[in-house]
Amino acid sequence: MKREYKLDKKDLKILDVVSDNARLSYSQIGKITMISKDRVRERILNLQKNIFILSFFPLIGYEKLGYRKFHVLISFKSLEDANKTQANIKRLNNVMAFTWLAGNYDYEIQLLSKNEKEIRIQLNKAGLTKDKIKKIVILPANIVYYTMLVNKDNNKELWSYKENRLESNKIDNIDKNILYCLSQEGRTKLIDMAGKLKVSPDVVRYRIKLLISKGIICGFYSRVNKHRFGLNSYIYLIKLKNNDKEILHEISKLHNVYYISSSKGYWTALLNLYAKDNKELIETLNKIRGISKSDILNSELIILLDRYFFNTFPEILLE
Repeated sequence: MKREYKLDKKDLKILDVVSDNARLSYSQIGKITMISKDRVRERILNLQKNIFILSFFPLIGYEKLGYRKFHVLISFKSLEDANKTQANIKRLNNVMAFTWLAGNYDYEIQLLSKNEKEIRIQLNKAGLTKDKIKKIVILPANIVYYTMLVNKDNNKELWSYKENRLESNKIDNIDKNILYCLSQEGRTKLIDMAGKLKVSPDVVRYRIKLLISKGIICGFYSRVNKHRFGLNSYIYLIKLKNNDKEILHEISKLHNVYYISSSKGYWTALLNLYAKDNKELIETLNKIRGISKSDILNSELIILLDRYFFNTFPEILLE
């Protein structure tokens, strides 16, 4: 009988380091954690094999490439309609993530587009027509907070950025293929990427630094499987009386809030949070309400059940 892999303190140390800095070498991780680089490599492979780490990926500033990220929440009129459209959704060339939900919505789709009108046209082509959809919410996303740490330090300031206007940075095929390779495996070695792209490792190194300096690559993260830690994930939509970024900043300090995206429209922000049980969930919601005081005019909680698809560099960016 196969034994269940149990995390120990060394695994947690490594996870803490690579969650929000996934491009560090085994030697660098070893120096930080005081674990030999060979053991670091072995443990990371075990964390992947046992599905504690799902993937390594770059966080991309899509606005710099002329696109906006959108969250689309959909409720279908029937289960049959929902099932029929799954394959069509996955085939859309701009889909980043596709998640099964419980609550007032059946699915969340994260996708790239230049505007909401384009999204509605694409969804319609994919069979998500008015006769099948009971409810749809489209939220343009401005990420103000993001982390993959499972147990973060409340005092640790993590990456955030202000609202950005759409730009049109010209990137060539080498840049696109570097981003594609990193999105497939964020820890790919420079020499391996260079071999695939038929350029020198120095060219790849220089191009990655340039992509970072332009804000096209905003960081490298480990996609952590929260279910393997016995945690449930949620979407929490909030409407604030005043669109105050300070409130969102204070909410980001809660140890189990890992993503905040501000939005224009009815909902002020979409939060992603996790909780090990209902007690922790209630405590977190109460803390959020305490931080925002009487500023929350409305809110909605949705459970994330399963993610069918995840890709930080969809096909539309290769065109």
